[in-house]
Amino acid sequence: MDNQQLAQVEALCESLYTGAPSTGENGETITRNEAQSRLLSLQSSADYIPQCQYILDNSQSQYARLVASNSLTQLITTHWNNFTVPQRIDIRNYVLAYLANQGPSLQDFVTVSLIRLVCRITKLGWFDDKTHRELADDVTKFLQATVDHCILGLKILNQLVDELNIPTTGRTLTQHRKTSVSFRDVCLFKVFQLGLTTLKQLQTRAIGECIVHSLRVSTWYCTILQSWPSTLFPIIHLVLQHLISFPFCLIPIINSGGSETRSNLGRTSARTHSPLPQFRLYRHQP
Repeated sequence: MDNQQLAQVEALCESLYTGAPSTGENGETITRNEAQSRLLSLQSSADYIPQCQYILDNSQSQYARLVASNSLTQLITTHWNNFTVPQRIDIRNYVLAYLANQGPSLQDFVTVSLIRLVCRITKLGWFDDKTHRELADDVTKFLQATVDHCILGLKILNQLVDELNIPTTGRTLTQHRKTSVSFRDVCLFKVFQLGLTTLKQLQTRAIGECIVHSLRVSTWYCTILQSWPSTLFPIIHLVLQHLISFPFCLIPIINSGGSETRSNLGRTSARTHSPLPQFRLYRHQP
């Protein structure tokens, strides 16, 4: 893909999301339906992954970035078995680095799509390599950076819990159960601790004071920090609510042979360890 092709993709994305007709390379008028049809070609083959990355790296259009991210999610999900383990890790690291470097400047709908992508990769590659099971550790770096990165980190944790709790089209129920149970045993409590730690830091204003001290910002910026709790508290509460509603109390019995029968689809066994502590979430009072 070159700059001219990128401009054409951006025009198609603008038509798709705004409804404004665009002009094709031969001067023809392109409607929203035609734009959608052309953009769907990005999801037709894994060969389009480099083009999607090119769009993310070079486009300033938020709509084009959204299309590229959604296309990557579809391609990764559909063609997962075509990638080697190192390739999967490379894509995962690319998306995380992109969120770290570009995330604060992106529109919310783009970050949501990118976060969904990295969480999908994490789920699909859960048993491939321990790197995929260390996403919570990587998110810690977001939580310890700027407030915008902290928000991104909390959204990643929230989406991760959702992603590991929802079956993915194309994967068997047994695969989903095995991944969910492993996530519960390996990562769920760690995510819970991160949420509580961040909540405590906000309540004591430790996050704001830390960043003010490190940046040595002026007084007017300190006033802006007062609005951070109202931004972060709802996200933290959402993360914690999803965590305590994760189905850890009863887990499915997984057929040792890997096959699923009607009899074992509905069977569950008692939990193997104590659940997360139950508590009431109170709305923050300024």
